[in-house]
Amino acid sequence: MLKRYLGNEALARELVLLFVAKAPGYISVIKECLEVGNHIGVQHQAHSLKGAAETLGADRLAALAAEIVALGKINELDKATQAVQQLVVEYETLVTILVERFWMT
Repeated sequence: MLKRYLGNEALARELVLLFVAKAPGYISVIKECLEVGNHIGVQHQAHSLKGAAETLGADRLAALAAEIVALGKINELDKATQAVQQLVVEYETLVTILVERFWMT
């Protein structure tokens, strides 16, 4: 990720902090939308999360979010729920790595 920002550690850290602050909200709203059957909400929130993940270069998380977007578009909410479970695991792994990398305790 740092290569993308030309070695600007301060900018990278700022983006990481923003991601860590916002991503849980996206995930929470995706889950809420799934609970009430709001496939449009699932699609929109997953799209926002995908963009945030792509900004960080978190390719696996972005791919899972893209899958959820696609499942939301076709109203496959049972499959989207399964994908969200995988996304949460990937997100937690990513945050652990980011915390270690950017010394956020």
